[in-house]
Amino acid sequence: SQMGAERRRMSETSDRVQDLMNFLIEKGHQGVFNDPIHGHMELHPLLVKIIDTPQFQRLRSIRVAHLAGQLGQALKTKQPDLNITDRDILCVQIAGLCHDLGHGPFSHLFDAMFIPRARPDKKEWKHETASLAMFDHLVKSNGLESPQWPYEGRKEDKSFLYEIVSNKENGIDVDKFDYFARDCYHLGVQINFDYHRFLKFARVCEVDGRKHICVRDKEEDNMSEMFHTRLCLHRRAYQHKVNKIIQTMITDAFLKADGHIWIEGSGGNTFTLSTAIDDMEAYTKLTDAVFEQILNSTSEELKDARDILRRIINRYLYTFLGETLFEDPTEVSTNVVTIKMDYGKKREDPIDHLYFYTKRDTTRAIKRKVRTKTMMTTVLILVFLCIISLCCHYSEMYAAFSVVRCPGFAQRAFLSSWSGLSVRRLIRRLIRRLTRKSLKSGARQRAFQSIR
Repeated sequence: SQMGAERRRMSETSDRVQDLMNFLIEKGHQGVFNDPIHGHMELHPLLVKIIDTPQFQRLRSIRVAHLAGQLGQALKTKQPDLNITDRDILCVQIAGLCHDLGHGPFSHLFDAMFIPRARPDKKEWKHETASLAMFDHLVKSNGLESPQWPYEGRKEDKSFLYEIVSNKENGIDVDKFDYFARDCYHLGVQINFDYHRFLKFARVCEVDGRKHICVRDKEEDNMSEMFHTRLCLHRRAYQHKVNKIIQTMITDAFLKADGHIWIEGSGGNTFTLSTAIDDMEAYTKLTDAVFEQILNSTSEELKDARDILRRIINRYLYTFLGETLFEDPTEVSTNVVTIKMDYGKKREDPIDHLYFYTKRDTTRAIKRKVRTKTMMTTVLILVFLCIISLCCHYSEMYAAFSVVRCPGFAQRAFLSSWSGLSVRRLIRRLIRRLTRKSLKSGARQRAFQSIR
């Protein structure tokens, strides 16, 4: 029958894929990499092949693939009935290795701040889209493409594999395990979440006909610590006001440099900073090094961009004025950057989206019965304004939103009566109050015009 022929064809294809993997193991070499966080990491020869490409070297992050392999292997060992194959684990590791290939210079700054302003027609463009295109480019341009490889995802009975690298259900995945541990290590911030316990207690259970990764009920506090770590990192580092000011300055520099820096792409065509996303060969060459390229340039066209970057180096940053509560971020104009800090599920408690199992019954998934530790999900929206000081007067104004769990700032009482104001009226009142002695009427008028 036609169905039987299809099964035989898929079986033969699977055998050829296994032969290819065996060939790589015999002819290739296991990669052993030493890491200050995870120690020695052994990677499959195919992963090493991917690592040794220009497309991957612009990123240089292999730890997620290592953790993805650890979690996949742990589930395979504990639950043989899941029929997790070595190829399944390898595919998940490839996903972990390549899921962020599409990041541009300075990661989320590029796709969240620069591209929407430089390419209004590409406002919906995200680095995940570029990751897919970059992976295709990597495979084709490095001779890794093989007619034997079955380009298809896993069936629903292995849906849990999709939760390992990027978990859309509850946000618990090895990508976060890695960057939490890495960033806390480099920032000198204590981390109380232990991902090793998750690897030890993770199991797959069926929920409404679909298999999900679950964890022991006693690990609820450990998982709560993970989400609390996320919030702390966002508040103390990722969304810190100085960090956001510098990101705004880098974005401004890139916007002024756009159209004056040219990158060669496929077919000998050239692309700017903002159009390089349309050509993966050009995008491969676009890295964080563009910062130094602008900073050390000598051309007159790049002078404005160069001056902004020099201000960053000399710590002459945009000035922080104040902050206030704000109720409706949908009223924000395009000149305002919105930043949200929560536990990963907006105003919901992410633990409510996590399934547990008990010591007595390891096959049945349950939600937590008693809210032993309700996570605080109510957030307050705060606004900070930055004014650039040029030639002893203020002539440009920038604004950004910051959402945190509680204000705790000195200006809270000073600004609390302004929570109902529109963005424009709020900015004008802040400018009048905080810069009354510094701004002459003409300079103040120019600042007002910059937000219209």
